[in-house]
Amino acid sequence: MAYQLNCPCGEMIAAVDEDFIGAVGSHLASAHPGRSYTENEIMMLAMPIPDRVVHTRGEAGAQSARGGVRHT
Repeated sequence: MAYQLNCPCGEMIAAVDEDFIGAVGSHLASAHPGRSYTENEIMMLAMPIPDRVVHTRGEAGAQSARGGVRHT
């Protein structure tokens, strides 16, 4: 299973299950310093997506995009 989260800033974070919370945490730290959310809060905002969707976008297990794909 993989998950996707569309941040209000316009960033889209997608990652396989085991990488998802870390990918969102990395985005929060770099784009929104001082903001923090619990794992449950993050998962409430996440949408499940097929693993193959994440893997066909690139080799990385997690990725983030805003106006293009940026691999994390």
